[in-house]
Amino acid sequence: MTALAADKKLEYTEGVEVPVPVDDGDKIYAGAFVCVNAAGYAVPGSDTAGLIFQGVAMEQKDNTLGADGALDVTVRRRGLVKAIMGTAITQANIGDNVFLVDDQTVDLTANVTNNISCGKIVGYIDTTHAWIDIEAPAAAAADADVSQADAATQTASYVQADVQTVAALANALKTDLNDLKAKLRAAGILAS
Repeated sequence: MTALAADKKLEYTEGVEVPVPVDDGDKIYAGAFVCVNAAGYAVPGSDTAGLIFQGVAMEQKDNTLGADGALDVTVRRRGLVKAIMGTAITQANIGDNVFLVDDQTVDLTANVTNNISCGKIVGYIDTTHAWIDIEAPAAAAADADVSQADAATQTASYVQADVQTVAALANALKTDLNDLKAKLRAAGILAS
């Protein structure tokens, strides 16, 4: 292939949700952790050697009677998801990597066999639930040790972004409401 000599139309996708062909004989439930097997087909997440975590299924796909790739499952590859922990955790586990136990459960490395990385704990909910960043497996390979302070900063930035979004929506709603009141007053429907 040669280098560009003129502009090229960029083809891209955000890559947040992607279709993944489903393995024959498998049923993937909505909300399940999803992996691909050695052949590249989607399977329910599990602590099985050779699997590679892909994300969370956005829908149910039943390919129990189909051939490899007969159906695609939409998989969300980024974001924070509430996860069930296989063993008890504490606030001190923020920043720890987590690994698949099954298609709905994650755990710390000491409690799994095959270390199928699926994210990083960024928020403590209770002893059996945490917010995990499912985009973290790639980052974990580049930076295996994220401090608790870094994880807390990341969580705070997500919260701040959510607060800013809510504030912007509230301001837009207030403006729309004031405009509606003015129009109703002008039409004589609403008293001053």
